[in-house]
Amino acid sequence: MSPASRPTDEPADARSAIDRPATRWQLTVALERLTEPQRTVLLLHALGGYSHPEIAASLGVSVVSSRQHLFLARQTLRAFLRGAEDAGPATRIRTSERRARR
Repeated sequence: MSPASRPTDEPADARSAIDRPATRWQLTVALERLTEPQRTVLLLHALGGYSHPEIAASLGVSVVSSRQHLFLARQTLRAFLRGAEDAGPATRIRTSERRARR
């Protein structure tokens, strides 16, 4: 089955939440916090629907490495998004401004 024809396990309310500008902004900032391998594996797995063996072969890494990148990516995103939910808008803006200055 090709990745494009694979059904999504994502609930409809999660998809509609991504359509909100604030959520898209938070997600973009959160994705920027990931390493390149973490972001690549996360996007291939979550959005592309690729399996770990497919990702590993594509990136030239082991299946274990692919799984580890996905685990760390999810862990980083969870921690960041929890912090973003707890923080007010001013805190979120300061955080992104700090990142932009780097």
